[in-house]
Amino acid sequence: MTHTPAPESQPAHAASGVQLDVRDGVVRVLDGPMAGGTAELSWPADAVDVHLFGERVDGSTCRVPAGAALRVTPRRTEPSSQYAVSVARDRMEATLRVVPAPGVARTLRDADATSALRLTVDEHRLEPIAPTAADATAALQRAEVVWGVDSRAIEAAVVDTGIEHVVARGLDPVEGRNGTLEHLVDFEQLRTAGVLEGTPLVRRIPSRAGVPGRDVTGQELRVAPVKDVRLRPGTGVSVDERNLLAVATVDGAPHIDHEGRVEVRHELVLEAVDTVTGDVTFHGSIRIDGDVTEGRRVIARDSIVVAGTVERAHLESGGSIEVHGSIMSSTLRAGGERAVAATIADRVLELPHALGLASLQARQFRDVATRGGKEFSHGLSIQLVMERHHRQILVHLASIVEDLREAGPAHHGTADDAANWLRQLSTAANISLTPEEFGELLVGIGALADDVQRAIEQPADLQVSYMQASEAEATGVVTITGKGIFNSRVVAWGGLSATNVEAVVRGGSVVAHGPVRIREVGSPAGAKTVVQLGSGGELAAERAYAGAVVIGPGGAHRFVADRSNVKVDFDGGGMMNVESLAA
Repeated sequence: MTHTPAPESQPAHAASGVQLDVRDGVVRVLDGPMAGGTAELSWPADAVDVHLFGERVDGSTCRVPAGAALRVTPRRTEPSSQYAVSVARDRMEATLRVVPAPGVARTLRDADATSALRLTVDEHRLEPIAPTAADATAALQRAEVVWGVDSRAIEAAVVDTGIEHVVARGLDPVEGRNGTLEHLVDFEQLRTAGVLEGTPLVRRIPSRAGVPGRDVTGQELRVAPVKDVRLRPGTGVSVDERNLLAVATVDGAPHIDHEGRVEVRHELVLEAVDTVTGDVTFHGSIRIDGDVTEGRRVIARDSIVVAGTVERAHLESGGSIEVHGSIMSSTLRAGGERAVAATIADRVLELPHALGLASLQARQFRDVATRGGKEFSHGLSIQLVMERHHRQILVHLASIVEDLREAGPAHHGTADDAANWLRQLSTAANISLTPEEFGELLVGIGALADDVQRAIEQPADLQVSYMQASEAEATGVVTITGKGIFNSRVVAWGGLSATNVEAVVRGGSVVAHGPVRIREVGSPAGAKTVVQLGSGGELAAERAYAGAVVIGPGGAHRFVADRSNVKVDFDGGGMMNVESLAA
C-alpha cells in the first residue's frame, strides 16, 4: 500500500514549522520555529525510493508533516551479464547473445534545511560482472535448450559478447528410401527386338531405413517407415545370390510385371508381319501365325516358323527356318551368316593349303633359276606358279568375291578383302609382291577359312513346302514338305530331302554338300536345273529330265534324255559316278 499525504489547507507558500535537510546521505525531518505545517520533498524520478510512515510514495513529490517517519533510499542497479537465448520457430536452432550490463550506485548529496527540499543524487558506475560458460549453459537450460548444444560455441559467445552465436543445432531427420527395381533395359521397346543371353535386365535397389532427427529441446523427429521390394526371376532369367541383379539366360523378349517378376521369353509370337508391324529383328525365336507380306524383313537370332505364306520378303535366322505356306520371290537364310559361309566353304577351306603349296613351289622355282644363273623376284615366281599350276585359286577367289557381294552389304568388307587378295596374286610380279605381303595375305585367307569352318559346324535347317522364284540358303538340311522348289536357287550344306513323295525340284539350282534325295529333278519343258554337289554329296532321284545338270568337284554331267532311278556319287578320287535307267 502506498501513501500520498493530503494537501495542506493552507497555501504552499505559507510559513511552515517543518524543514528537511540531508546529512551523510540521510534525509531528516526538522521542527521549524512555528509549530505544525508540512515541508515539501521532491526527487529525481527513478533515482530514489521514498517511504512515509512506512508506506512507499509514488511519483516524485510529497509533503512531509512534523514528526513524520521518513525514509529515503537511493536506488542501486547491480552489475550483471545478460544471456539472451533465442530458439528458432522449428526448434532446430538456438542462438545466444551475452550482453554484460554495468551497475549504478547512487548516494544523496548533503543539503541544508529547507521547507522545500529537492534531492540531489550522485551516481557511480559499477563495472559489469564477467560472464561465464556455466551461467550461459544455465540460461540455455532455462530456455529448454538441452540437445545439440555446442560447448565451444558457448565459450565463444562468452568471450565475444554482444554478438549472436548459434550454440545449438538440431539433427534433421533422414527420410528412408523404399526399395525399387531399376530397369536396365527398355522392356517395352525390346518386347519385339529382344535381348541377348547375359544381358543385365533389372537391378534391385534395397530399401534404406530412415534416421529420426531431434530438435534442440530434445524432442524426437520421427520418419516414415519404408517398404522393401523383391526381385522374382522367371523363365529365362537368373538372379545373383544377393538378389540384386537379374540377367537373361536366353535370347528373347524381356518382360516384367508389377510384382517384380522378370522373365525372358525366347519365342516372339506374331499374328503376321506386315505394314502394321514393319520389319522385325529379334534376339530369339520368332513364330508367325499368319503371313509375311511383300517387302518385309524378318531376322531372328534363333529360329523362325511361319505358318502362312512368304511373298517378296526376306527371312534370316541364326537357327532353323520353317515355312508351312508358299514362298514366292523371297530370300531365306537359315543360319544367318553361316548360310553365307556354306555357299563359299568348299572353295575357301581349300585356299590355305593350296596357297601354302604354291609358296613352296615358288621357292623351288627361284632356287632352280638361281642355280641356272638367273634371278627371279618373289612376286614373279608367285605369279608364274599361280598361272601355271594354281589358276583354280584365282578362279575360286573371283567367285568368292562375287558370292560375298551378292550376299549383301554386311559382307562387302570381306568381299573387298578377297578382291584385294585376288589382285595381289594376279599381279604379283607387277606390284613386286614381297614375302611379307604374301605372308599377310596367307594370314587373312587363313582367318577367313577359320571363320567359315566355325560357321558351318553349327548347321541350321530349312523346311519349305512350296517355293517359287526365290533364293534359300541353309547350313543344315533343306527339307521339302510340299510340292517342291521351282525356279529357285538353293544352297543346302547338309543336303536336300523331301518328306512328300511327290516333291520335285524344277528349274534353278541346288548347291549341296550332303545327299540330295528328291522324286524329280528338272522339268519336262526343259527348264535348266543344276545340282552342284560337294565332294561328300550325292544325288538320288526317281527321275532326271533332259537338260538337268549335275556338277561335282571333278566334272559335270548333263542329262540329254529323261532318265529314271538316277544316282550320282563320287569315288575316293573325286570322280563322278552316274547311274540311271531309261525313263
